[in-house]
Amino acid sequence: MERDVNEVRGYNMDDAVSSEQLHDIVAIAALVFGVAPSEMIEIGGFESYVYEFSKDKKSFILKIIHRERRTKLMLLAEVDYINYLAEHGISVSRCIPTIDGQYVYKVGQFYFVGYEKAKGDKVGEEDWGPDLFVQLGDIVGRMHRLAEVYSPSDPSYVRSQWYDEPRLNHFSELLQGQPAVITYGQKVLEQLHAFPVTSQNYGLIHYDCHRGNYFVADGQITLFDFDDMQYNWYVNDIAVILYYVIKGNQIGQNSQNIREFLACFVEGYTRHRTLEREELERIPTFLKLRQFLLYIAVSEKQAAGQLTERMKSTLDRIRGEIERNEEIIDVNLLF
Repeated sequence: MERDVNEVRGYNMDDAVSSEQLHDIVAIAALVFGVAPSEMIEIGGFESYVYEFSKDKKSFILKIIHRERRTKLMLLAEVDYINYLAEHGISVSRCIPTIDGQYVYKVGQFYFVGYEKAKGDKVGEEDWGPDLFVQLGDIVGRMHRLAEVYSPSDPSYVRSQWYDEPRLNHFSELLQGQPAVITYGQKVLEQLHAFPVTSQNYGLIHYDCHRGNYFVADGQITLFDFDDMQYNWYVNDIAVILYYVIKGNQIGQNSQNIREFLACFVEGYTRHRTLEREELERIPTFLKLRQFLLYIAVSEKQAAGQLTERMKSTLDRIRGEIERNEEIIDVNLLF
């Protein structure tokens, strides 16, 4: 029987398996997807092992996920929702079955999930502009509209609620000696618990729609990596996008650029779903939540002795912003 989502905790991926064991696991994955092990090319991954492979002149993605990160039912829920979106016209990387028809295949402590590789490539500077912003808003708006009427094909296919996030339940131990950061997180959680939850403002969201998780081909976006999908406020999906737009040095803190991005994004989004003023007013809190979760995730790498210079720079920057009580965005830019 699968464990409840509350039992799934964070873990150090790099300690989960030896290189020799991983080699054997990848060989099994190749077998169940009907390709030679030599076809599996490692392409990275922060919390899962990710490979690319080719079959019948098409490219696919394999994720190898430890059972401590996701249960089988949570992964089946991801598959169900992705394919639901695809069937309703959303450009996403569909899930693919193994040669014996399984969408989630278990070997030892790991699960295999396969996906079509998105067409195109990462967003280039030539793509980054008003047309893309409108299209991104259009896709997210359509996803949220579909989420409002979505029911899993099997009632046991359930993703977690936002408050089940392990990093939000264990940060005090990890952040010992950082009282300002702990207080910051506690205040954000207090605000979140006070927000109203309705069928119109809350449902399944992607929760990681930054520009690293969609490709562009001939000006068309294909969205992928639904690993973080969960039940949350729809506007939080927008906040996550906005966070990386600002902090990812895509438009920086330039007020005019932020206004342009938001105006274009909202134009696309509101073709499919109304954005209420009170939803927009909550974006600053959701921006703080994303910043806090990022800080925890990088702090976990620090605790495991895996901190890169880039990660250290991120920690220092976020800690400084928190201690100085800096706002991530001027709320007036949201209206």
